[in-house]
Amino acid sequence: MNAKKTLAIVIPVLLAAALIGTASWAVSESKRADTYASATDAMYRRTYMELSENLGNLELSLNKLMVTGTQSRMVLLLDDIWRYSGACSSLISQLPVSHADTLELSSFITRVGDYARTLTKKVLGGQMFSSDDSSQLSSLHQKCVEISNELTTRIANGDIYCDILDNEAYYTQSEEFADNEGTEQFPTLIYDGPFSEGVEKAEPKGLTGDEVDQDTALEKAKELIPEGANIEFDTDSDGSIPAFDFTGSTEDGRNIYVSISRQGGHVIWMMASPKSDISGIPDDNEIQRLNDIGKEYLSSIGYENMVPTYGQYTNGAAIINYAFELDGAIVYNDLVKVWIDRTDDSIIGIDARNYLFSHTERDFDEPAISMEEAEAMVSGNLTIDDQGLAIVPITPQTEALCYEFKCSAGDNDYIVYIDAMTGDEVNIYLVIHSEEGTLTV
Repeated sequence: MNAKKTLAIVIPVLLAAALIGTASWAVSESKRADTYASATDAMYRRTYMELSENLGNLELSLNKLMVTGTQSRMVLLLDDIWRYSGACSSLISQLPVSHADTLELSSFITRVGDYARTLTKKVLGGQMFSSDDSSQLSSLHQKCVEISNELTTRIANGDIYCDILDNEAYYTQSEEFADNEGTEQFPTLIYDGPFSEGVEKAEPKGLTGDEVDQDTALEKAKELIPEGANIEFDTDSDGSIPAFDFTGSTEDGRNIYVSISRQGGHVIWMMASPKSDISGIPDDNEIQRLNDIGKEYLSSIGYENMVPTYGQYTNGAAIINYAFELDGAIVYNDLVKVWIDRTDDSIIGIDARNYLFSHTERDFDEPAISMEEAEAMVSGNLTIDDQGLAIVPITPQTEALCYEFKCSAGDNDYIVYIDAMTGDEVNIYLVIHSEEGTLTV
């Protein structure tokens, strides 16, 4: 058999084998994709079911709280409410739904838990619920009933989202939600707590300078956005901080949003979606580098003396919290969040609302007790690893100069705050180390 005949036979056989192999690989990959999609769908459905169960428990505990007559039972029910609120908030964050769509619901659920903690302190102090407390609890219970019933109905009808969300969709409000915006009314909670709506309704203390016009605000917004991005005026905002809002897109087509205050032209908010979905905590060297990038950026736009406190590393971005430092004390109310794209270290987001509401001149007396005296107030069950001064929120209207002790016990880390004037333990936080960063509860 000559060479031409051999090739004429061999080549079709090889091609057929290759096609069979390709088809087999395609079938295998298709099955693998289907399996992954089914697993993801099942995971999301389970999350919806768990959220429905916890919402039901939250509503039931609120119901019982309104009719109980003993302080011991009140404390137990309030603790249940706080726990179910935390579980619901965690589950909401796991749903394949836009962050913009769930923001109001998540904030409401968080405030319910925070309000419960405030009432717990009140009851433990020997006080009973006031008429305002009873009225607010009734409103909260009714809203929780509505939310729980709606979710139960949606689950029964299969009207839930189980598709995987990409980065851009996570930060973008859906058309369905935008069309119905304003129909969901959540009760306003009036109380003293760190998540109280009183913070949002207070007058911003950090706004300085004269009124700016739309063109000036646009120029300031252009200084903030990633290189190559374009934005244009979108609307006026008459919220708690009156602003000019701008929208546009980055050079590679990602959406971008900027809000500039009318007074002084301060950046309130800027956000673009990351270029990738990199997650996981970076090593110490990268964390230091990212911290330095954010600090330098804040300094370049007028936020001086900012120090990194803690960070989250998820959805392609490093989200680092910076607090103002005053005479060696960290001011936790004066907080600015910075989003850094982990693909190229570009700044893709900033949230300065806390800083603009809280930043003001402060005048605290010298501590009445020493660091050593405060250290003696910390539980002997804790090992003190670090210490310093901090100005921490007590209520939305009040702060306290405290000694901050970072401690450990076994596998757990804690932060303890001792009032520098009275020696009282103001608060203690458990530090949660997750695969995406650090949280305190």
